[in-house]
Amino acid sequence: MPVRRNCFLCRKPFLTKKSRILVGHGRFCSVSCSRKSPLSTEERFWEKVKVGENTESCWPWIKSPTTPYGVFNLKGRNVSAHRYSWELRNGPIPAGFDVLHGCDIPKCVNPWHLYLGTDKENVADRVRRKRSSSKENGNHAWITHPEKMAKGERAHSAKLLPYMIPVIIEMREIYSFGKIARIVGISKKTAIEIYYRKTWKHLWDGEKLLV
Repeated sequence: MPVRRNCFLCRKPFLTKKSRILVGHGRFCSVSCSRKSPLSTEERFWEKVKVGENTESCWPWIKSPTTPYGVFNLKGRNVSAHRYSWELRNGPIPAGFDVLHGCDIPKCVNPWHLYLGTDKENVADRVRRKRSSSKENGNHAWITHPEKMAKGERAHSAKLLPYMIPVIIEMREIYSFGKIARIVGISKKTAIEIYYRKTWKHLWDGEKLLV
């Protein structure tokens, strides 16, 4: 149902969608008026999102088409779009937590589809949803008992399975090599070598992973 509002600039009445108002849109009656008014950081963020009709539908990030997740420039630094969306609605992300997708659509930034989880829950969720397209997904030690995995000076002995490689590569979109190493239980050097195809080369067919 359209909502009647007055333009924030010229005060002319116009109709807009409730879903646009929820995310800070629907403030101006025309493109001309919106261009005359400087955009706030929040407005600049939402103009890069295809906002759905309601909170149940996914709201995809329409910029950064070459990356699995949306990337938003916030005061000169790049941040994950879905994390910033969650913060706009809920406030700062607590230490030790990540923002996870309930819809399993990486580019979705609908704050109603996002929830908090730990690093390990994030990785376990990726494997459980079989984003790696592997038949070997399951409750392996690196997820269920990370404390048993080799760490620090013993990290070089940690054993990886083929299905873990695409998950590690995808994690690089939001984590540093050091953080990936801590979560998975491998050395930072191993994480870097996997990402840059110095190891596990046999799993690649050109630009395509075989697992």
